Amino acid sequence: MDYDNEIEYVHQIFCDLYMYEFPNPEPSKFEFEKDWHDFIGDQTRSHMACRILVQIFPRPIFRATCDPRIKDLFRFVRHVERQIFEMADDLEDYFHLIDEKVGEIRENLHRNASLKKLKEELKIDIP
Repeated sequence: MDYDNEIEYVHQIFCDLYMYEFPNPEPSKFEFEKDWHDFIGDQTRSHMACRILVQIFPRPIFRATCDPRIKDLFRFVRHVERQIFEMADDLEDYFHLIDEKVGEIRENLHRNASLKKLKEELKIDIP
């Protein structure tokens, strides 16, 4: 596979590591399973979880793959994807909710980065 840059390469390593740690998404524990659940495969769900992972860790570094905390991040991503899978009413809603979550993560990361930059510029303690 050809990669345009190092970040894309490390993202792929993270996704491969995620798929190694969690080869199959957790089955839904619904009282009533939704019909559309039969039409989405484990590979699609894992791919969507990787989209979330890439947003949480947008600028990965290779050595982070060895950090034991990465498994906690993987568990969190798996949990978020499962919640969305269970909440969605259909496949289109599932993809829409994933996109909303990705947007929410981007917004939070941008806000946190802006706040950190403001703290550094003003040299004050903002909680």
